[in-house]
Amino acid sequence: MAARSTADPAPAAQKDRWLIAFGCATALSVVVVFLVRDLTTEAFGLTELLILIGALTVLIAPAVGRPIPSWARRALIGAVALGAVVVAAASIVLELSPGVADAENRIRALDAVHGVADPGIAPPARVATALIATEDTHFRIERGIDPVGALRATVGSWVGGGDQGGATLDQQLAKLVFTGGHHAAGDQLTQVALGWKLDHRYTKTQILEMYLQAAYFGHGYWGINAAAAGYFARTPDQLAWPQAAVLAGLVQAPSAYDPYQHPALALARRSHVLDRLVATGALNRHQADVYATAPLALARR
Repeated sequence: MAARSTADPAPAAQKDRWLIAFGCATALSVVVVFLVRDLTTEAFGLTELLILIGALTVLIAPAVGRPIPSWARRALIGAVALGAVVVAAASIVLELSPGVADAENRIRALDAVHGVADPGIAPPARVATALIATEDTHFRIERGIDPVGALRATVGSWVGGGDQGGATLDQQLAKLVFTGGHHAAGDQLTQVALGWKLDHRYTKTQILEMYLQAAYFGHGYWGINAAAAGYFARTPDQLAWPQAAVLAGLVQAPSAYDPYQHPALALARRSHVLDRLVATGALNRHQADVYATAPLALARR
């Protein structure tokens, strides 16, 4: 019995070695996928991912020598299985979602439908800053998706909870241009995938330009040019901070914050946008307080 017990740990140690190697390879592969997507617009498919995991497992296994406790083994198996499911699901959604190379053409087609002759302009600085501060604080550094928001959208799609919010500007652009503004579960997952693709196809400036060209601001005003002219009789680059804050606050719910129909709500929403500008460092507290006292000064209709 004693001789057999001393021989038993070897197979277990071998299993542990390959299990640890597989777990490390999976984690490294996910990191590599993120790096590859940062350097190219090409999709890194499920087949390539599995090949990479297998190759790294073989390379890492010889360096692993210590067995692990049974509880740690079970936890690692569960973590690897969950990670594999998440990676596989993400790869499938990415593969099934449409390409984004025609995003600009789609926006021009929407402009034609809405009767908008808008060739697109560089994002006006104040509107862009207010929009980012209010809708997507991490827009400049994120890669098209917010992991927490994406998880919320996934869970919402499983439980039928409708629109869960937390969408990045990239995902909001995808909703406007590719999924017709729909909130169905499948659409939300598609928007997450498209947000990722948009970020890796276009620059941040291009995404902002497309968003501000496609967004609806109420009263039939599609795009920032029409909204600036309609509400304030100005071009976008002429908007002062209070006016930029009003327009940035409208994209979430144009009817609810309609400054003509609901001026008190519009002012409250503007104050929220100004507070966000303070939080992100674009304005100081004194500036925001001064701008919050300015009248709406809407153009005559």
